[in-house]
This record gives sequence, structure tokens and C-alpha cells, in this order.
Amino acid sequence: HEIEEKKLLSLPNMIRIKHSYNPINYSSPIVIGSLGRFVSKKGFVYLIEAFSMLKKAGHNIVLLIGGDGEDRAILEKKVKELALEKLVVFHGWVTDKDEFFKQIDIFCLPSINEPFGIILLEAIEHSKPIVATLSGGPAELITEGKNGLLADIESSQSLYNKLEKLIIDPRMAHKLSNMAYSQLKEKYDIKINLHFYLIL
Repeated sequence: HEIEEKKLLSLPNMIRIKHSYNPINYSSPIVIGSLGRFVSKKGFVYLIEAFSMLKKAGHNIVLLIGGDGEDRAILEKKVKELALEKLVVFHGWVTDKDEFFKQIDIFCLPSINEPFGIILLEAIEHSKPIVATLSGGPAELITEGKNGLLADIESSQSLYNKLEKLIIDPRMAHKLSNMAYSQLKEKYDIKINLHFYLIL
């Protein structure tokens, strides 16, 4: 049987917002954070390469990567090849995301292929400016230069360019993260969305 179109309902991914917006206040060194399974499609190799380029450009930064998986040895080898052992920290599986986000200043999602998951929503909820890739899902949420920055997939150079913009311009980073948080509350807050859909 065909279902009448007016009876179909598409629900966006939603989260329960617990945190108020906090203006940008970078630590020293600035901590770039990322989170996910250590598999090739997550693009962590490109992030590590971009981080190396940022260090060579003289930026005072560290990289915190949360997660684990089958590619851990590959990523550790890349870090060693680039002599970044003291600057790249592998956090392991993250059981307390609030604590993880407290430790970082900028969130980067370097995926080659990424559905619309909730990790970006969680980063936005924690007031973190975002660099993500044009990998599918993130482009549905992030509008370049409005609520975040979008890099090309499989491009350490593009990630470098976008991350550097956030590093050198905290005012822009604040503008992006503030807009992202406003849109999060408007479109992805589970309390607002469920109330709206329940009264339809």
C-alpha cells in the first residue's frame, strides 16, 4: 500500500541541550580535538598531516584525538614519522564527552565519508568552532563561513587552511560557533522538536 505523503514525517537528528553557550576563550596552547573510530574513512591521517603543517607554520597547538580502532597503529606511525609524539595525544575511547569537550578549543571532523551523526551537534552544544569536511552529512549542517568551515575531503592542505583561519581569528571563530549554537537550539533541540511534532 502506498502511504499518503502528508502522513510521512521526517525527523532530524536531535540532542538534549544541557549546556549554555560559552564565548570563545582559547587556551595556550590551543587544543584541536577530534573524535571517532580509528578507521580509514574517518580521515585522521589527513588531520595529523594538517596538524604537522600548522606546527611548521609556528602555531602553538596540540592535538587530542579521542577514540580507538583498527587503524591505531597506522596513526601512531604517522605521528612518529612527523616527530609529533609530544604534541599529539591519543585519548582512547571517550566515555565522558563533557570532559573531552572541556579539554579542547576547536573541533575537527576530517572524515572521508560521514553520515549526519550527532558528534557535530555535541561539539556545537559545547560551543566549539568547527572544521568539518565536505563528506556528506556535515555539509547538511555546516554552511561555509556562517556556522563553521568546510574543508575538501582527503586534503591535509584544505584542513590546514581552514584550521589556521580559526586559530588566527578567535573573533571569527566566536561568530561561527555562536551562530551554530543558535541554529542548534532552533532546529535540533529534542525538547523543541518533539513538542512541535507532537502538536502536528
